[in-house]
Amino acid sequence: MAISELEAVVESYGVMLTVLETAATTHPSKHQILDVLKARDEVYTGLTNKTQASKEILMKVILLDERLKKQAGLIALQVQLSDWRASLHPPAEAWWWFLEPPTNQWDSFDWLWSALSVTCLTASLSLVVDISSRFLTGVPDTLGAFTITTQSVLTLLAAGGALTKAGQEGTERILKSLNIPKHFQKEVQCGFAVSLLLCLASFRFLLPQIAVFYKIEGHRAILS
Repeated sequence: MAISELEAVVESYGVMLTVLETAATTHPSKHQILDVLKARDEVYTGLTNKTQASKEILMKVILLDERLKKQAGLIALQVQLSDWRASLHPPAEAWWWFLEPPTNQWDSFDWLWSALSVTCLTASLSLVVDISSRFLTGVPDTLGAFTITTQSVLTLLAAGGALTKAGQEGTERILKSLNIPKHFQKEVQCGFAVSLLLCLASFRFLLPQIAVFYKIEGHRAILS
């Protein structure tokens, strides 16, 4: 690649990057992001073709790369680069296809929220077993069947979302569709696990009142 061609692809890279930066406030399209990454591919090809690039061109590439790295968080919000890598198979040295959003200070507490989520889900499973065993004594009615099914499904969904890889990926997609920032997703999942535990615990404490209700209904059935 001649020097003039290299200058042209670097210039094109800069233009595509400027378009991406301009669209930052209005959410850039996937096509705009792809244009930037492909433009950087062209620059990479030009630099590896043993072209004697001038210091000015090299410095411009360095400055443009710094600007691109600053857009890593924005790109991560719009696309899953891991999916793109699986389709396009870029080389490992093409770092622009492996951009990761900057680490947020809240991410340092993810281990704590994950531990709390697992603890709450474990307690929830125990409550589900305890509550279900009481409703399954004898022949469960419609209320009992609905109660057992609902709490079991919610607990299993929460556990699957926290403990399995497929569940975690699905949960991330749901939270992303709700515009919840990635650095707050662990907190939201923990909040759901805590809420589920509180609901099950409250229902467990209501069992004596529910037993009284069934007792009254049983007396009415006998007298009728």
